[in-house]
Amino acid sequence: MAGRYIPPALRRQAENEEQELGETEFRLSDIEMYFGYRSTDVPAHPSRQTAKHSADAETNMAETSRANTDKLRECRTLNTTRNDQDRLAYIMLLKDAHPFWNTKNEVLCKAGLDLLPDDLSTNSGESTGESEDKGESKSTGSRTNAISYPVFVQEQEEPEYGNARFKFAGYYSIQEIRHLEPRSNELIGQVKAKFKDEEREARKWKSTLNARWAILVMEPDTSRDDVPQIKRLPQSVNDLLSASRARDQECEREDE
Repeated sequence: MAGRYIPPALRRQAENEEQELGETEFRLSDIEMYFGYRSTDVPAHPSRQTAKHSADAETNMAETSRANTDKLRECRTLNTTRNDQDRLAYIMLLKDAHPFWNTKNEVLCKAGLDLLPDDLSTNSGESTGESEDKGESKSTGSRTNAISYPVFVQEQEEPEYGNARFKFAGYYSIQEIRHLEPRSNELIGQVKAKFKDEEREARKWKSTLNARWAILVMEPDTSRDDVPQIKRLPQSVNDLLSASRARDQECEREDE
């Protein structure tokens, strides 16, 4: 049987993949492997799934069904190691999903809020009276969390989720947690900034505004300048072919 034809461009891509990654740039699949996840965790972690990135990515990932019985958390903004599903280990920022990250170091999230540090989640600064009636945010105060977490930022969208590249932004500690109550004015402002001019179905808007979100105010940990020793696993030509076919299928679905 004749061998399968491999386009020269894909061959070169497989050969040059490692060189194209920056010193602090990693594929999502490699980051997940570093934190203990395995390719056999499909579909628990969507790094092996095809999904077009959008500002809805965290919601889509949180709704992904699981076929295994390990009850692993989905990959989202707040993440754990595979072996400890109850402790925050690292933070992933999808492109355009956190409108005030670059200007204020703020992370907007609604999934995995139970992973947030207990000492910052006591609602000690909970608002009362008129602001509470309006459903405004409830701050937990601004006590410093001594623990810092590695933060990875996606700078461009890629059709194949597992091949999405994230740049290591450094270690950050959580300085403040502001809980956004459903349908509050602040939540409305945040999601408008998050989704910008993107057209969304009414049911998605309703689901978004009925959820409880949180804003994490982060601060760089200047005492650490190390980079996680994430092993870059080489991509095979077969991996790239699968990604190429997935992109073609995604385009076909969009044209329907």
